[in-house]
Amino acid sequence: KEISPVVVTDPQFMRSQGLITFDKVSNPGIINNKVRSLYAVQNGLWIGYFATDQDSASGVSFYDREHKRLLNCSQIGVTDGQNVNDIVIDHADMVWVGMEKGGIARYDGKTWRLYTTADGLPSDWIYGLYVDDENYIWAATFKGVAKFDGNQWHTIYSVENGSLVNDRVHVITMDSEKNIWIGYIENGVSVYHPSSKTWEHFSAAENGLSGNKIRNIMVQNSADSGVDTVWIATFDNGLS
Repeated sequence: KEISPVVVTDPQFMRSQGLITFDKVSNPGIINNKVRSLYAVQNGLWIGYFATDQDSASGVSFYDREHKRLLNCSQIGVTDGQNVNDIVIDHADMVWVGMEKGGIARYDGKTWRLYTTADGLPSDWIYGLYVDDENYIWAATFKGVAKFDGNQWHTIYSVENGSLVNDRVHVITMDSEKNIWIGYIENGVSVYHPSSKTWEHFSAAENGLSGNKIRNIMVQNSADSGVDTVWIATFDNGLS
């Protein structure tokens, strides 16, 4: 059966079968065609943008599912004009935005709050965020891994304290056994096992990773066996 193409004429998302492209021309609410991060919630979608040589606009927007509209949520002095690398939502429904040079922004539903090195972050270059089961926020930064205690950020893992092989961290996540997986920008993967308080380090040359430039780590749990499978996306040589 031939499928007729869907023509998008209104500046809003449309529900339909198939794939629809939403860009800055067809949907004026899109800040930039370079979208770096997405986070879906029940009532919509958070979108993080990245500036390009052709278009300097960046920041954060939200797709309001109920009213079918895009809202520019960028706050001047906080997220406006910032390149967004990651967005997560914590268990209290607060929005956390990790920015390339601007630190971390938190939105509580009414106001934005900016966190930088003045609040304990080791670097304002934020690449990845993670929310654990206890609602602590973890940040992968250019100078190690930081953790938010509710008031202040603290550097938990770094080269200086002997835990990391490199401070340039791109992603952090945890598996079902609470092992902490850390992916480096150029140096493979480290895993911390809290049960034994030991570290493992993996690289392409020594341990069979497809590449050392890690861009994402996804933990997939099997409902049948209960065993985790860890997928590691690399920038330089595919998927492990």
